[in-house]
Amino acid sequence: MPVLLTKRRQELLDAMRAKAGTDGWEHVPDHLGYCIRWDRTLVTPGWVFDMAAYRNWDPTYQQHVFITMVTATSVLMSVHRAPWVNGQMGIDLTLKRAFEILADPASVLDRT
Repeated sequence: MPVLLTKRRQELLDAMRAKAGTDGWEHVPDHLGYCIRWDRTLVTPGWVFDMAAYRNWDPTYQQHVFITMVTATSVLMSVHRAPWVNGQMGIDLTLKRAFEILADPASVLDRT
């Protein structure tokens, strides 16, 4: 039996599908639920190359924001600010916050 979404959750799913392939968002196939990812490329800070473990890093690195509609009642976000720090995974989102992140994913990464 298919799972029915509330009107607002269906709007979010439709917005996520519409964003996939635009504005830096990409669909992540074969993922739990429906997932999209936004990437931003930055210049690797000089201090990273001074650390022995990171001497062979590329001059740039990517940051990632994932939004996943896991079930009819769960929307999660994962954030990966840099490859040398642990990501934040499985953050529960309200529908309002999910729409805000779709509109401005950099705001998540720019928070301190």
